[in-house]
Amino acid sequence: MSDHRWRLLLFPLLMLWVAAAGPAAAQSIDWEERYYNPQPLPDDLVLPMPCGGGMTFVRVITPVAGDDLLDDVQVTLGETGEDTNFSDYVRQEYIAGSLSDRAPLGGGRALVYFFMGKYEVTEDQYQAVLGDGCPTPSIRGRRPASDLAWFDAVQFGRAYTEWLFQNAPDRLPREGDRLSYLRLPTEIEWEYAARGGARVDSNTEFRQRLFPMTGSVSEYAWFQGPRSAAGQRHPVGLLEPNPLGLYDMLGNVEEFTLDPFQMNRVGREHGQVGGFVTRGGSYLTAESDLSTAHRTEYSYFDESQGTATRLPTFGLRLVVSAPVTVSQQRITAIRQAWDEARRFRVSTEAFDPIETLQAIVEGTTDVQLKGRLEQVAAAFNREVSSRNEIEARAIRRAIDSGAVLIRVIRSDNHDVNILETIRDRACREGQDNADCRRREGQLATAQERLRNTLRAYIDIVVQAATDYRLEEIEEQLAIQLQSYEQNDLEAFVGFARLFFEQTRAYEAAQSLDPDDVLVQIIEL
Repeated sequence: MSDHRWRLLLFPLLMLWVAAAGPAAAQSIDWEERYYNPQPLPDDLVLPMPCGGGMTFVRVITPVAGDDLLDDVQVTLGETGEDTNFSDYVRQEYIAGSLSDRAPLGGGRALVYFFMGKYEVTEDQYQAVLGDGCPTPSIRGRRPASDLAWFDAVQFGRAYTEWLFQNAPDRLPREGDRLSYLRLPTEIEWEYAARGGARVDSNTEFRQRLFPMTGSVSEYAWFQGPRSAAGQRHPVGLLEPNPLGLYDMLGNVEEFTLDPFQMNRVGREHGQVGGFVTRGGSYLTAESDLSTAHRTEYSYFDESQGTATRLPTFGLRLVVSAPVTVSQQRITAIRQAWDEARRFRVSTEAFDPIETLQAIVEGTTDVQLKGRLEQVAAAFNREVSSRNEIEARAIRRAIDSGAVLIRVIRSDNHDVNILETIRDRACREGQDNADCRRREGQLATAQERLRNTLRAYIDIVVQAATDYRLEEIEEQLAIQLQSYEQNDLEAFVGFARLFFEQTRAYEAAQSLDPDDVLVQIIEL
């Protein structure tokens, strides 16, 4: 048989073999781990990519309070700043992951979460999905992809998801019977994760301008200047991560988010919708401008070029998410949860329900109906009265807890001062002697205790200012002060008054300086 005839016979067989082997081969990751996960951890979610590449994700838990499908988490996002209040001002938001470990019909959620890219999408990863050919992975190619348009980022998530659906569906997490997919993060998802999410157990630390750091900012972020980025992008994963284990959340490249820009109208979103938003700053951002809350708006299109807006500082990071209504059983469970929630939540923003009900009673001429409505009104009044009493007790408990912590802080600070004196005396001859080292350890322990107590106190102040109106707190303050006076706790009168003043200060500025708070407590 001639060579030509052999080739004609073997070519179809070869194509069949490639087609059969393709999906299995596509699921393998052939790149060295350092090119797609330079800082590996056992819990990482690693998804395959075209060209034998991989992408790594971190689980971001959103710890809901209950177990029904409408439970979510309230978080305080944003910050105060005179120049950017219209954009970044403090606001209350809600978040819940779309993935979960739960019973099939929606009951008893053990864990609710989404996955966020552990690193910014790199040049090699971007090339593997949308490039003309497969890249040779390298450290240089581990720099974040940049000079992109928002539409490029959306297209990247679409193309990568389609490749996974076709080549490695078993590697994607599922919610119910539905596969998850990849997309840009919402602004709430991005900021919640950037601040450290549930890994930051202090509300005070969660609300700071930067996520908790144990070293200098230059150890966590690439920003403008010769001691950091020096005007260049850097390979992802070289610096320290945030508390969730996410790298380069601040600096390097500014990251696209999914939702369009809306202004902040003193604590809520304004109705006008604008361009796209990037978060996190870049290698050209000054260190002083880095913030987990800062938002930058850009037009989707560049008028001067007549094309989509793109900049060398633009990059992206993906999340793994899933649909909400993944099955008819899930929809039924959601409806049941919604009906249950509606029964116990009455909005009083638009009207006073008690006055409205009373007006209906007075305007009814049907004697039987009027009697039944009066019974409803009485039951409603009892419920409102009971809830008001519970809230009043909670406010007084917050005031009392704040006063007690002020006393503890003053005592802890006194201990620190004494231990500093003892430490200085023990270390006069140098820090090599055993007594000096022991005193240093005692002082460090006392200082840590003081910091923890102060943090707990500020958390109570912030929570009180967030949950209750100042008028309500002031009203309960008067009752609590009377209780202190009757029980000969005169010192606590001053402590409770200071708690209220610091609550008022937070309500006005939406921030507190821990050092200032400590000085006020000590000087009381």
